[in-house]
Amino acid sequence: LQTEIAERAERVNTVATDVTTSVQAPVKLASWARRLDGAVTGLVTSGVDVARQTKDSEVQNKMVISLKNVTVVSSRLLTTAKSVSVDPNSPNAYNRLTGAARAVTESINNLVDVCTSAAPGQKDCDNTIRSIESMRPLLDQLSQPVNSYTYFECLDKVTDSSKALGNGMTGIANHARSSQYEQFGESVRSVGQSVCSLVEAAAQAAYLVGVAQPGSKAGTAGLVDQSLFCRALTDITTACSVLCDSNAAPGRTEVMGAAKEIAKHTSALCNACRVASCNTT
Repeated sequence: LQTEIAERAERVNTVATDVTTSVQAPVKLASWARRLDGAVTGLVTSGVDVARQTKDSEVQNKMVISLKNVTVVSSRLLTTAKSVSVDPNSPNAYNRLTGAARAVTESINNLVDVCTSAAPGQKDCDNTIRSIESMRPLLDQLSQPVNSYTYFECLDKVTDSSKALGNGMTGIANHARSSQYEQFGESVRSVGQSVCSLVEAAAQAAYLVGVAQPGSKAGTAGLVDQSLFCRALTDITTACSVLCDSNAAPGRTEVMGAAKEIAKHTSALCNACRVASCNTT
């Protein structure tokens, strides 16, 4: 079942990425939406089977919460994709779409963390692969800014990420030979973070090169960080599901953790809105 969970999680992640790219061809969107629905249904079915066989009630509750979160963020991705396909020129359309796709990847990673076995390095490798694959849409749509980096900041980021990637790959090889599982996992995570940073910086640099062409129109920076709002929405929704789920009966630890998560993100959102307000005056 754990192998099945990993395979079906990979399937959901792949189809979610295809949904993201299919907005450029609205005729295909409905087909990919049905495939995503089927993939999520299969993943949830396998997850429920694993949860039934789990004797640890705390882990079981986490599985149920993770499964619900996967369905919520997948539904939100479809809603966002539909919105972008109807009006692809709306402000930050593709940033919202990419953020929704990342939320799906993060929810899958969390589910796999709970469900899969503790085999050395397995969880880290699976999560890293999904995180890297989730960056693909950034390279498919280079007409939108990815972040607020200047071209030379992108260049510095590419250089730093390349060095970190090299160090991480060396660490993976060395720690695997020495059976140093904890350090191996750290190196795998480092490689994943480096590749994601490298792709993000390269995509932003490509966008800047494009808008620097004489025929391009000047753009304006966004008032808020779209990715911050997307992450906050996902995490707050997950925390609220913990507090409102009467069937799971969360304990004191779960309630305190959920409340802390909500407070952290609402504070970050308030600060972001305050900064945006100052920038408009």
